[in-house]
This record gives sequence, C-alpha cells and structure tokens, in this order.
Amino acid sequence: MNEEGKFLMLLRSDKAGNDKRMWGIPGGLVEFGEKVEDAIRRETFEECGLQIQNLELIGHYTHLIPEMNAHFVTVQFKTTAYLGNEKIGEPEKFTNIGWFDKDNLPQNTSVVVREMVGKL
Repeated sequence: MNEEGKFLMLLRSDKAGNDKRMWGIPGGLVEFGEKVEDAIRRETFEECGLQIQNLELIGHYTHLIPEMNAHFVTVQFKTTAYLGNEKIGEPEKFTNIGWFDKDNLPQNTSVVVREMVGKL
C-alpha cells in the first residue's frame, strides 16, 4: 500500500498461468526451501521493481480455479515500506500496473484480492 492507502496491482495478461485479464497483487510461488516472506520480497521485485520491507501478515485464503483443476493457498502480507518506482518487470505476464483505492477496485479484480481488501 502507498501512503494514501492505495493498493499496487498488476493486470494479468492472456499468457498468465491463472486469473487471466484480472487485476491482482504481486506474488507467486515459493521456491523449495524459501521462506514465504522471502518469496514475497523476491516476487514483488521481479514483477514490479519494488524492494519491500516490514511485512505484516494479513491472512491466508483458499483460491480454487475449477477450470484448471487447481487449488492454491494464498498467504497475503501488506507493507507501506518500499523502495523504488513501480514498473512492469514481467511484460509477458502483465499488461498494466496501477494504484487503486480499496473502495474503487477495477471490476475485474481477483476474488482473492477482493477478500483480502475486505478484511483491511
């Protein structure tokens, strides 16, 4: 989140593995032996160029995608401490980036992000 309380989100492309054409927050898979917090830092830097600090656990969510026969467990954190300027770091996966107020999220925002925002 930025100082205004807006969320940084990325619009997933048609080539993304899941949630195609949906807005979501930075994140990804945890590599073998990696701490969840380290994965969040790494993925955020890879996807949007920000170095994040001071992570605060929000919660965990179940994300079922029946058409992929996939079951994800998402662990979500928030921070307002980051360095750098946002940019699309993986243009093959994302087509847009922006800051959004929790009361004015795009209609095509991921269900998991909507759940998270509703608890803040």
